Amino acid sequence: MFQFTQEEKENIQKTEGTYSSRGIWDTLAGIETIFGKEKRKEVEEAMGEAGYNLSKMGKGATIPVNYFTALLIIQKKVLNLDDEGVRRVGKESAKLSFLLKFASRFLVSLEVLVDNANNAWRKYYNHGELEVVEFNKEQKRAIAEVKDFWGHPAHCRYLEGYFEKIVFFVLGRKVKCREVECPFEGGKVHKFLITWE
Repeated sequence: MFQFTQEEKENIQKTEGTYSSRGIWDTLAGIETIFGKEKRKEVEEAMGEAGYNLSKMGKGATIPVNYFTALLIIQKKVLNLDDEGVRRVGKESAKLSFLLKFASRFLVSLEVLVDNANNAWRKYYNHGELEVVEFNKEQKRAIAEVKDFWGHPAHCRYLEGYFEKIVFFVLGRKVKCREVECPFEGGKVHKFLITWE
């Protein structure tokens, strides 16, 4: 029987808002692509054991965002992932995501991506805000902040991978994304530094 630590339970409970279930399905598909069907099944079974029934959740459903937070914690533990492993799942999920399909039709430049960052966030989350607070094309860097959102440290690593892959998709160049400020380390916001070649 899968169980969360008390700290993990508190982080799950503190994560407010709703989330598009397609993000969960994208993440599970990413797990399957990287680790295989059996590992995906293990993660799904652990979700059920933890009280998160995925079988009744449609692909277009709106669910509490804490389901996704629970999934990120569970995948990390069941698959024994380090931070790089969680980033890898975030990147793979981005390749499969609705957002990337949306981006492929409408986002033709980094400037358009920057201008539409919060709209893209809203495709999945109804809580929190994503804002690009610095964009310097000459220095090949941007800083994005996620405000008014809790999550879990695994969520932070997942978003690093996700953001990295989305920017890579638009630029077609090597991209690196790392969180440089985090509420879990005393910060006021989740702040991500994104750089590219």
